[in-house]
Amino acid sequence: FLFSDPAFLILLVVPLGIAAIIHTLYERNYKQSYTLFIFLIAGMIFYVVFKKLFLIAGMHVYSVPAAFVTWEKLGSNISFTMQGILSLGHASFFGLKLFKPSTIIVILNFLLLILVLIIWPVKLLKKKTFWLTFLAIQPTYLILSYMLSDNVVNVATIRYAILVPFYGVLIIAFIMSYMPQFTRQAMFIILIIAFLGNAAIITKEVIITRSYHPNSYNEEIVSMLLKHNLTKGYAPYWNANINGFLSGYKINIFSVSCSGQGISPFYWIINSDVLNKPAPKSFIIVSDYPKVSIPTTGIEYLSEGSDCTTSNAINQFGKPQVAFRVTNYTEIFVYNHDLLMNMHKRIDFSNP
Repeated sequence: FLFSDPAFLILLVVPLGIAAIIHTLYERNYKQSYTLFIFLIAGMIFYVVFKKLFLIAGMHVYSVPAAFVTWEKLGSNISFTMQGILSLGHASFFGLKLFKPSTIIVILNFLLLILVLIIWPVKLLKKKTFWLTFLAIQPTYLILSYMLSDNVVNVATIRYAILVPFYGVLIIAFIMSYMPQFTRQAMFIILIIAFLGNAAIITKEVIITRSYHPNSYNEEIVSMLLKHNLTKGYAPYWNANINGFLSGYKINIFSVSCSGQGISPFYWIINSDVLNKPAPKSFIIVSDYPKVSIPTTGIEYLSEGSDCTTSNAINQFGKPQVAFRVTNYTEIFVYNHDLLMNMHKRIDFSNP
């Protein structure tokens, strides 16, 4: 994580620096701030040096490029971020019926979310201690960093802000330690009610959906591949490793990147020796997901975020010898040769 993702720098080093600057303005303790900045700079040097050493040793560690969202997508980013944060806090009351116990719990979650993200961090900032300052700015900083990045694809990508609930728990713990005894006891009762209410809602949902198997789609793909003795194939990232794992690694499924430039191997957690071993037959998993329109923005995106479509595959590899339909949107195209020979060769070994 340290060497392959700039999120370490963006989500930890930068807010530490911001907290140091704020604390310095509060306390005028320049010595403490200088010490912290020296450690941060040393950490950055460590990061750069070791990355260069890895390259010299032949280990090409890919770093995901960080970028701001484009102006055209800012509206959808804001919408997805708000939906995602409400989802993380189980606080989305939109569309729920009034006066239902579950709705009351969700509204309670929403009020707690406002306290944790806005009101209580301000109170912690007033304590004017370095680590409480760092803790207070983290939720807002994480949410803004995510919202203004190009990592936002749909509501599910809120996983990049998964640290927000953990910082929220720490904020609750610290703020309660400063509360008067009566207020602290009342808050404790409210938190217990919220906990029990959410546990009841989650338990009910699990009971209702207990017949639903989350990996049934993947297991159907694996069963179909094994039935037809297919042992090597290609798929978008989210359809590759999971299916290989569920097959007990009887099937090698390699991630591919699908774009306007064509379909090519996505060298992310791939054994190149196995990839380059030719196979008499191979397959590719393709999907034609419908586009979803974001209200009031006119922006459309693929509902499952995959560009590995049937037309992309046919344009590059030709019509398959056999095609198996998995769902209304997903098919498996089978060819009597290894599709790797029709993919673009890797040129930049520092990029997957």
